[in-house]
Amino acid sequence: MRKPACLAVVGICIVVAGASLGVVLTRYLGLLVYSPKGTAQAAASPAVPDGPATPPPEWNNLFAPKDGMRLASRLPATDGKSASRAPRSAFVLVGTIGSSSPAMRRAILWANGMKEPKAFRETEEIEPGAILASVERDKVWISR
Repeated sequence: MRKPACLAVVGICIVVAGASLGVVLTRYLGLLVYSPKGTAQAAASPAVPDGPATPPPEWNNLFAPKDGMRLASRLPATDGKSASRAPRSAFVLVGTIGSSSPAMRRAILWANGMKEPKAFRETEEIEPGAILASVERDKVWISR
C-alpha cells in the first residue's frame, strides 16, 4: 500500500515540475521571437532653446491671461495717515506650493521691481512692513 502512494506522489511532483518548466521555456522562447532585430539607435539630444527665456514683461498670469502681469491690487486704498510710509509693491501671485505643514508652504510672487519671481515661506517678510500671513491653494494673505 505504501509503494503505490509514494509512486503517485512522485508522479504528481514530476508533472508539476514539467509543467512549470514548460511555462518558463515558453516565456523565454517568446522573448527571443520578439527581440529587436538590428542595432539600437542613439537617442537624439534634447532640443536646446536657441534664445533666452521669455522676459518678464511678456509673461502671462495663469489666472488672468488677458491682463498679462499687470493686475491691479484688490486691497482697499487707505489714506496717508494710517498707511505706513514704506513704498508698497503690487504683487502678482504666480503659484503656490501647498502642504499640511505651515513650514513647507510657499507662495511664488512677482512684483515690478523683481527680475524673476521668488518663492516666499509662510510668515516670511516679503518687503519692509509686509508679511506673508497665509498661503492657500489659489490665494495668499499679506499682512501689512
